[in-house]
Amino acid sequence: MRDTILQTKLQAPPLRPSLVRRPGLTARLDSGLDGRLTLVCAPAGYGKTTLVAEWLVAGEHRVAWLSLDENDNDPRRFLGYLLAALRQVQAEFGQAAKGMLQSPQPPPDEVVLTALVNELAAVPRRTILVLDDFHVIHTPSINQQLSFLLDHQPPQMHLVVITREDPFGLPLSRLRARGQMVEIRQEDLRFSLGECADFLNQVMALNLSPPDIAALERRTEGWIAGLQLAAVSMQGRDDLPGFIRAFTGSSHFVLDYLIEEVFERQPAEVQDFLLKTSILDRLSAALCDAVTEQKDSHKLLRTLDRSNLFVVPLDQSHTWYRYHHLFAELLRLRLRSSQGHSEGDLHRLASQWLASEGFLPEAIHHALSASEWQRAAELIGESSVMMLRRGELMTLLNWLKALPEEAVSDRPQLCRDYGWALTLTGQLVAADAYLQRAEGAALGDDALLGTILVARAYNLRARGDNRQAIECARRAQSILSQTDTLSRGLVALTLGLAYWTDGDFQESERAFLDVDQAAQQSGNHYARMTALTYLGMIQAVYGRLHRAAELCRQVIQLGGQSPPVAPAHIELGALLYEWNELESAAQHLQIGIEQSLRTGNPLIQSDGYRTLAVVQQGRGEPDAALSTLQKADQLADSHQVSPLTRIRNAACDAPLAIRIGCSSGGACEGS
Repeated sequence: MRDTILQTKLQAPPLRPSLVRRPGLTARLDSGLDGRLTLVCAPAGYGKTTLVAEWLVAGEHRVAWLSLDENDNDPRRFLGYLLAALRQVQAEFGQAAKGMLQSPQPPPDEVVLTALVNELAAVPRRTILVLDDFHVIHTPSINQQLSFLLDHQPPQMHLVVITREDPFGLPLSRLRARGQMVEIRQEDLRFSLGECADFLNQVMALNLSPPDIAALERRTEGWIAGLQLAAVSMQGRDDLPGFIRAFTGSSHFVLDYLIEEVFERQPAEVQDFLLKTSILDRLSAALCDAVTEQKDSHKLLRTLDRSNLFVVPLDQSHTWYRYHHLFAELLRLRLRSSQGHSEGDLHRLASQWLASEGFLPEAIHHALSASEWQRAAELIGESSVMMLRRGELMTLLNWLKALPEEAVSDRPQLCRDYGWALTLTGQLVAADAYLQRAEGAALGDDALLGTILVARAYNLRARGDNRQAIECARRAQSILSQTDTLSRGLVALTLGLAYWTDGDFQESERAFLDVDQAAQQSGNHYARMTALTYLGMIQAVYGRLHRAAELCRQVIQLGGQSPPVAPAHIELGALLYEWNELESAAQHLQIGIEQSLRTGNPLIQSDGYRTLAVVQQGRGEPDAALSTLQKADQLADSHQVSPLTRIRNAACDAPLAIRIGCSSGGACEGS
């Protein structure tokens, strides 16, 4: 499977030599660089991307560019591309974040973003990150990622969002109120009368009279796409004033009318090429040859480019193109209504070429669009393990959900990976059905069965069935290959957590030692930090406090500021309290609580608040202790935490209440 990073998504579109310069707008963009965000928001066809590209070419800025598409709605894919865009600016940038994303068990998104922000803060020069076509993003967690980045980005970073609609979930009102955002809107982007004249007469060489230019400006209201369509339609006509007089109506009808004018005026072979290739998000000569079953696509693409006929080059070498979004949408509508073309056959041809070139995600998209279910299932099976390891769960689930049930059910490996994706997104019962189906179909194939049992054990423990999880994990261990360190590490992690929950610390310790060994072999740092933290907690249970503290410090050194280190800070804080090192204990607990807030794990947060309350009481701060413990109680009330956590909170409530003379209310009620 080819690297899923498409380099054409990381390049600003090249500017055409003939371009209407817009110095007033580029000056406004310059003025916003001291803020956090520039928002360029307008409907399709107003020149948003061209304006930003023009501005960046004229400056001396370090620019990371990312053109988004529908496939980027997977949070892990989005993060991967975000990092890849920043690495275009500085090749060695983001080593820590890249390592996390490529680890066999990637940490939570905010862990990766924290590492990214920390590295950005060390970059001395200003970096501009551009997210183009952000309106295609509709996944709430990605908007949360971007909000986190906006809230924490260092002063030398600036974010530019190009979109057709305001991004939901971003703190636009707050940024606007604080003067940290510059906005370029539809009214700003409309061509003025002078800009219309420059475009029509200088760029398009139409030699129109001032009254004709004014008429077009009024009818299009400065809408750049409408002007471009009108200009292409007028080329080669004798009666231009007559055409302009007939050109009227709302932008929607103007667009339909002009598309018809542009399309109908093309030679038959160009019309056929446009319709057949309209299914493609990206076009190259070789791909277009495969879809059209012709051999002259290179020539046609160059002709379309030179004719300004709504193809946008995606790289400096003009190897890859895309159609203008509006043009593509209307070509696809026309394709669906045409009688001479089979859309399914076109998607099938595209899928075959893309798969042969290693572009599996795109090949899968076209196979699904062609309703070629068996082929799509085969391609998904080739990609699913890598998608799971990259954490691109939403993309994988969307593919699998698009398949008919029978295309999945007779493939045990695909059922296993479906079960993993469902488990890792919290859909535990649905996952178990696929995992049981996979287990039944894989009997007799120990290599496959072992990996299925690993997934089942993980799922059973997540559902709270520790007894069956342990039984299933032991079966997996008995048949897994010794060389499969990733699977053996995962099953050992499941055993360690299950035994810990059951209070069997001896077996838990053995399992976590196995996790540590396997994690070092497979490079799974996240699993190793988890194993070392639990090993430290087990040493504390045995009364080996200095060994426990040593393991916690090892985790902190290994993980730095990343949120997975939070439990180690909290455990070390508890140990320091035992040695009456209250100041150091409080510091570690505060760090642990802050980091645990990024993980969203209420159990870790509750443990941190409860332990900090005990430390504050020991420092003679009963009011602060009571307030802190109330936070632990509130977490226990608002989240599903274990009964043991509630009991521990209550055990702290009573003595604190007695010390400050509390007889009712507040934390006392929680006890």
